[in-house]
Amino acid sequence: MSASFFWTLPVESGEREPARKRAFARELRDERRDRFTYYDYLLQVARATESAGFAGAFVPWSERGDDSWIVAASLAREVRRLTFLPELEPGFTTPVYLAKLSSSFQRLSGDRLAWKIDLERNPAIRRAHGDIVEGADWFARADEFVAAAKGTLSRESFDFEGRFFAVEKGGLKGPLAGRPLPQIYTAGRSEGALAFAAKHADVHLLEGTGDELRAQIDELDRAAARAAESGARLSERPIQRGLRLEIIARHTDEEARQAVTPVKGDPLVGDYATVSRRLDELARLGIDHFILGGTPHVEEALRIGEHIFPRLTAAARPAVRAA
Repeated sequence: MSASFFWTLPVESGEREPARKRAFARELRDERRDRFTYYDYLLQVARATESAGFAGAFVPWSERGDDSWIVAASLAREVRRLTFLPELEPGFTTPVYLAKLSSSFQRLSGDRLAWKIDLERNPAIRRAHGDIVEGADWFARADEFVAAAKGTLSRESFDFEGRFFAVEKGGLKGPLAGRPLPQIYTAGRSEGALAFAAKHADVHLLEGTGDELRAQIDELDRAAARAAESGARLSERPIQRGLRLEIIARHTDEEARQAVTPVKGDPLVGDYATVSRRLDELARLGIDHFILGGTPHVEEALRIGEHIFPRLTAAARPAVRAA
């Protein structure tokens, strides 16, 4: 069985390492002095991600960063194999317009779009962006948002009536009709997040690598079982387990420890053999999808492609999309 590996793109401009800005000068849009832009850097990271053998690129949403949809769409025509996974919050637009955006993205990219549904954004940040719905109502609206968007994408004539959204004789027409549904990724350990994932998600992302990870797997399995028993599961595809993980890998453990930069969570740090072995163990534990990240972004992606992927056994061998 092959695993799916995505690399995380840095959407915040402060994450670029200025000393490396000319590393791939032939790929720059404008090579005049001082015309190197942050988009040029993101393109470098995306090209390194593709060259390294990753299947896709995760584009997180950040309050201080460039918009995940804009970044994903702008890069989708520059690299031809990566699936793009922009992070979006339910309710950021109408579900019908999400369907239209998604179908347009599928058309321009050759069906290389997936959705990462942001279920646990800080309520204060949501309020600062004009979203005042909270608590149980927030998850109820998220449920309607995704259900209505999927229906609009899937059916030529679609009606939907909920508390927060309604669609009357909707559905996409003409060349927008008939595009495949994006895979849906979710994350979160709250009761609401797990219930939503059990109903809608194709992949639910976990965090950590120790005993806590086993606890999260158990929580997800129980939520999936409850959804199956109640008939709440709406996706035809079984829910799979994913993992977000920062990687710092070098030739020796000592080099890896010295290269540790400020990261979120519990990074996987070690020599190439150790990191490869641990990824194999995680795959055998039941992790099907890995969303990796590391700094410096270009160099770390290339290191993984050169030194980690070839060492993986069949349990975690990367699945790469054909060009």
